[in-house]
Amino acid sequence: LLDEKHVEEFRSSYKKKRDIVVSALKSIGLEDCTPEAAMYIWQECPSGVCSVDLSKKLLAKDVAIVTTPGSWISHEVDKVNPGEGYIRFALVPSIADCKQAAEKIKKLEF
Repeated sequence: LLDEKHVEEFRSSYKKKRDIVVSALKSIGLEDCTPEAAMYIWQECPSGVCSVDLSKKLLAKDVAIVTTPGSWISHEVDKVNPGEGYIRFALVPSIADCKQAAEKIKKLEF
């Protein structure tokens, strides 16, 4: 039998990171975007804010959180980009770094 302990540890770690970041996003009034199982969070942008502008706001020196604008990773379909209006967080930093990012997110205003 293969040792699956490491798989469970990864799952647990990603779930903790997901819950930390999602909680911070919800605390500032953004829609609940909790993925069931993924190493990414696909977050809807606040009304009137495009994906590139939200990513830039999070990338500002005082926040320093890297995200990917949904419009950059989606292809246009019938002249509409389905990724516009969303940003993607990758849950690859440590739990401690996710906690630090969450505190910065909680200070954002829209």
